[in-house]
Amino acid sequence: MTGWHYQYQDALFGNGGAARLAALVTKIEDYENGCIGVMETAVTMENMFPPLYEEIEDEWSCFISDEGELYFGGNEAGGSEEFVWLKMEQELKKDGMYTRYLRQDGEHLIVSGLYVRELRGTLLSVKDISENVRYVYRMRNIFVAVMLVILVGLAFLINAVVKRLLRQFYEILKSIRVIQKGDLHVRIDACGNDEMGELGIQINTMLDRIEQLMKENIDREVLAKNAQIRALQNQINAHFIYNVLESIKMMAEIDEEYAISDAITSLGNLLRYSIKWVSGNVRVEEELSYIKNYLTLMNLRFDYEIYLSLNLPEEVLKQEIPKMSLQPIVENAIYHGIEELAEDTNIYIKGMIKDGDCVIEISDAGRGMSEETLKRLRKRIAGEMEPDGGKGNGIGLKNVQDRIRMSFGAGYGITVDSKEGCYTKVTVRVPRYRGESEDRL
Repeated sequence: MTGWHYQYQDALFGNGGAARLAALVTKIEDYENGCIGVMETAVTMENMFPPLYEEIEDEWSCFISDEGELYFGGNEAGGSEEFVWLKMEQELKKDGMYTRYLRQDGEHLIVSGLYVRELRGTLLSVKDISENVRYVYRMRNIFVAVMLVILVGLAFLINAVVKRLLRQFYEILKSIRVIQKGDLHVRIDACGNDEMGELGIQINTMLDRIEQLMKENIDREVLAKNAQIRALQNQINAHFIYNVLESIKMMAEIDEEYAISDAITSLGNLLRYSIKWVSGNVRVEEELSYIKNYLTLMNLRFDYEIYLSLNLPEEVLKQEIPKMSLQPIVENAIYHGIEELAEDTNIYIKGMIKDGDCVIEISDAGRGMSEETLKRLRKRIAGEMEPDGGKGNGIGLKNVQDRIRMSFGAGYGITVDSKEGCYTKVTVRVPRYRGESEDRL
């Protein structure tokens, strides 16, 4: 009779049998008389085990005594008793609290057990989390689906970007193949601002530069060929002219007309230099020798004397310049600066090495020119203004400028400075030549 008793009705005190009780029955013993009575301490099952009577969705509880008795409070689910017996077969733990996850008959369960030593039983609670698990699965599937959609979208986006980049790449590749066939007029359109666009812009710039260089090279070749043709034409009667001049010179010397003989000698040297074909450039000293002969003949025409003043170091004399590039400048100085003055004067030619280049200055103390005239002349030399065909139109200086630039590049050429009534100075700049020049005459 002693010990715990669960879920019974107290008929003795007439509680109507409505309440189910849990009671602890203990003997009352006296030292002298032994057992003198029995004491029953009772409490309702609902107060003893509240979880058994709580109405919680998808959750039920029970109490299992050590004798294997099952006690439910009314919230049990279908199959609860079979589930508990199964758990009992798996030996319920009797050492404190534990929690397990189980899957049974397609349901997901959380089983929590608490062994109460004083009550000599285990309080078991079972929570059905199937709906939560299904919700988690649904969310997982939704997440996977969303990620798949995002990945597919990214794949399409990357494909579009790659196609765009490759489209530009293939356009550039197509243009390069056309260029390899020799067509330099092709250009890459709609380059854009990205790296491929920058590549297209650089290719277009390169093609423009190649075409410009080819045009300059063709112009240089045409000029050289024309010079060769003129030289060949001049050479046709060269020997005849030399022979005639020699005969006239001998006649002058026989008659002791030495001035005429010297003039014929200068004319012969001038003609020899003019019509002799030269494949490249000449040295400065060769050009100066031609200018001396030219001035000797020019002084025969005038009642006044034009003197040539030279100040050129040996290094400048060995520099190379295009043939007939200094003589037109001296000729301009005579016709446009000195001739109208009709008095003795000088032409100064000065040479120096400056900033790594060879610089030659040709100055005259002639009548000079006004600022307006100087501006027009500079524009004609630079090709910004067409010559008007009148006197002093700058054609000779423009030809010298073009020939120097074709030989040495756009960084070289001539510049003109002048002051009206005082002077005119033409500066020739060519690259410094450090090698040994060959005598081309």
